[in-house]
Formats: sequence, C-alpha cells, structure tokens
Amino acid sequence: MAVLSMVIGVFAIILPVARGMNAVELQQATDAAIASGQPALDVPAGSYFFNNTNFLIAGAHNLVIQGQADSNGIPTTTLWFALGGDVSVLNSHSVTLRNIAIDFNGTYAQGTVLKMADDGLSFTATFGTELLLPDTTSVPFFQPPFNVSIKVCFWHPNNRTMVRNDGFAGAINVFMTSSTSMGPMSPDSVIFKITVSRNVTDYLGPLPSGAFVTLMPRGYEHSLLVYNTSDSLFDNVHVYGGGSMGVVDSGGEGNNRYHGLNMTRRPFMASTGVVVDRLLSVNADGFHSTSNTLGPIITNSVLSWTGDDLMNICSAMMIVMDAWQPAANKLRVAVFDNAHYLSKIQSGDRHSFYHLNTEAYQATAVVDSIALSTNSTILSQATSLFRVLSNPPYNAHFERPVLASGNRPYELEITLTGGSQAAIAGYWSLIHFDRFKNVGATVQNSHLHDGYARIFLVKGSNSTITNNVFERAGGVHMGPEQSWLEGDPGMTNIVFADNVLRACGEPAIQQQPCLAANHANVSIVNNTVIP
Repeated sequence: MAVLSMVIGVFAIILPVARGMNAVELQQATDAAIASGQPALDVPAGSYFFNNTNFLIAGAHNLVIQGQADSNGIPTTTLWFALGGDVSVLNSHSVTLRNIAIDFNGTYAQGTVLKMADDGLSFTATFGTELLLPDTTSVPFFQPPFNVSIKVCFWHPNNRTMVRNDGFAGAINVFMTSSTSMGPMSPDSVIFKITVSRNVTDYLGPLPSGAFVTLMPRGYEHSLLVYNTSDSLFDNVHVYGGGSMGVVDSGGEGNNRYHGLNMTRRPFMASTGVVVDRLLSVNADGFHSTSNTLGPIITNSVLSWTGDDLMNICSAMMIVMDAWQPAANKLRVAVFDNAHYLSKIQSGDRHSFYHLNTEAYQATAVVDSIALSTNSTILSQATSLFRVLSNPPYNAHFERPVLASGNRPYELEITLTGGSQAAIAGYWSLIHFDRFKNVGATVQNSHLHDGYARIFLVKGSNSTITNNVFERAGGVHMGPEQSWLEGDPGMTNIVFADNVLRACGEPAIQQQPCLAANHANVSIVNNTVIP
C-alpha cells in the first residue's frame, strides 16, 4: 500500500492515496462476515471514503472488526465521511470495533475575527473555503432546520482554547442569528458579517486581538451511533470530526465498553492541499448515552474540543397527557412518546411517576397493556403540548425539539404498586421507565477537557465516576433536567470520587434539588477542585 504523509505537530495526515480495499468493498466484506457468522474481519490500514453514506454494522453477533495502528497506538485505518455519513452499529451483540479512526470533511465554519461591533452584537471575520462557509444561500448546513441553533465560539489565538465566561458553570451559548457575505479577502477566504444573539463584549469580555471563531450547526448524523446494541467493545476508536454528536449509545440492553476512546481535533488536509489546523472535534456532545437498560463503561479515554457537553449519561422522561381511573389501583394514562421508545414497552414493565416541575416522587406501577392512542382529543392535544406546558399554570421550560409535534401518544393500562394514585395527573406528571434507566454507568481514568458546554451530566442510578481529570468546561451536573426531559428523578447510589476538576466554573459540581427530596444516596468524596 502506498501512503504519503506529512507531519503537523503530533499528528500524521494521511493523504488519500491508499490502495487496496475501498469503502464499498469494506461494507460488502462486513455484510458477508455478519451473514456467515465469521468471527473476525481484519481491515487494512488506509483511508476509506464513505462520503455521505453509512458504514453499517447491523445485526452482528460475536464479531471483531479490527483496523491497524502505528507504534504509538494511533489508528492507521481511517473511515472518512461527509455530512450525512456515519458509523452505525445497530441491533448487535458482542461486537468489537478496534483501531478505527473516524473523520469528516468540513462540518463547521472556522475563521479569524477582524472587528467586533461596538454594541457586541455583530462582528466581521474571514473564513477559509477549506471547511464550510457560513453562507445561508448555498450551504445546506446553514439553512433550516439546522440554522435554529448555530453556536458561535471564540478562541484564544495563543493557546487555541475557548474564550469562556470565567466562573460560569454552564454552556457558553452565543448563537448566530444571521450571516452576510462581504466578498472575498483572498482566493481561498471570504469575509462575512455575523450577527449574534447576545452582546459578546458584555458576556465574554473584550476578545483578544486575532481571536479565532467557529460557527457550529448541529444536525445530520452522529459520528458513531451505537443503537440497540449490547455487551460490545469499542477499543482504541478515535473520532476527529462530526456534524453532530461524537458517540451516541442508546436504546438497547447496553453494557457497552469504550476503552481508549480518543475524541480530539487534528489538522485537516483539503483537496487543494491546504492544511487547516482545526479547532473542534465534533459539533455537539462528545459522548451521549441515553435510555439503555445498562449504562456504558468508559475507561482510559479522552474527550475534548466538543461543540456542546463533553459527556451526558441519561435516560428519557415522558409527559403524562391524561389519566383515568377505571378501578381501584388501576389507571389508564396517555403518554407522549417524546423519546420514540414506547414501542419497546411490554406488559410487566415497571415505571415511576414524578411531578412535572419539582420532579418529586408520586407513584410506581407496572404496565398491563400498551397501544398507540387513537383518541382524537389526545391526538389533538399532542400538537399543542409544547405551547400549553410552557405557559401558566404549568410554566415548564422545555427545549422545543423534545416535544416535536410528529411524535405519537400511547395509552397504557397500569396497576399501581406504590405511592399516591391521586398525585398522578395529566400535564402535571412525568413518567420514567425502568427498562430505559441506563443504570450502572462507569467512567474511570479518563480525561475530559475543553467543551463548549458542561463537562459531565450524571443522570442515572448506580453511576461510578472515579480517578478522572476534568478541565475547562461548565462543571459537573447531577440529576434530571426538565428542559431536555432527560434523567431519572429517582436516581440514587452515585459515587463521584478521586477526580480533579480544573477551571470548571462555580460551583464545579451541581446537584438538582429533587435528589435530596427523593432521598438519593450520593457520595462525593476526595475530589480536588482547582479554580
């Protein structure tokens, strides 16, 4: 195999001249291995260009897919994607993916600030053509539906770290509201005027001279999707790019292991031969695990330079739209399927109810039966759920995407096993299913640093977070969040010990009030917090 490379810093950029198996042949070999029950598939070093298609590992059992690595352990088997492509591991069990790098062509805009307006609400910057341009007239990623949450991040030019509001334990959250091309500055750069959602100067302070800027839309596919997959190992997988989240682990039995996961930025060589020193790894969360039965196990890993939270281990809460009492200890409840998981619920599944706003415990029950609702009143109410709950008397604070009107309500017949039946009420209750609790997550001996939002969101029971280093992001959050309908209000048995937190805001560790109200057992010991 002929490989040309040029070294920039500590990374080698592999030029697209590898010979041998291509992306189509790799997919065919993978499909054949799964169909035949082959135990292992060895993937040669080189670059595999999937563009905007998926590398799909579906219905695999007891299969090892192994790429190659150099003497430093850096994978030399690289899967390349454009927006719309990803690695998808679906409906699988006991799969190993080892020594694989995942990278993307341009997924965001990157440039240098020329001038900030006096009012702090707009700036001009020059953007290189090697990545995306923030051109709302020609670049789909800056058009609906992706343009509703284009995040803006400024960077120190001397050390290439994010400009943050010091001491704030949350997301930076400056959003682009418009962009206007001001014409070319050079053959490979264009000047744009960018308007933003808040006064940057008041919020972040005066920008350093020569500050860099990135504009990150969020959407398309995640870099690595692990869905309805269990007892699998992702060993020495490196993620260097992505238009949404880096790793999403969701919707199955879980208990997946991630060892030596390395999510970071590296230089990118454009087709013109120009090398771009990229600032971001992925545009949104680094690692997002939701609604498995068992949570992930993450060891000896690095997550960094993400466009949102670095890590979120959570589960889904759902809205009770109505409740009827056909008999003592029996209820019929209409539930809005905001997480698209109710089709997996079965008779006998346990669940609990919590108050919409306080998330205080109300009752527990088991499912007798479940079906899609055909009630015309319930179906009509589902279309206005966001508006109704966002106003008095409910005054809930949801992010709009969690209550998309295309989601369907279900009706469940249930038997109460504890708590107060009278407390359960339409619009005032949340429901959380044991099947999707994502319990038992472990994060050990890992380094999470430099995220746009929070460092770590802990939202499930029996979680163990020990011997990690957390740096330069918005702190650790423990407990459910109404705004995203994420987490288990009844979570307990949390161990957070022997970690170092540096420049993670104040307070560096936050707990939701419902944890105390619901008598959660949370142990936070022997951690070192450095401002």
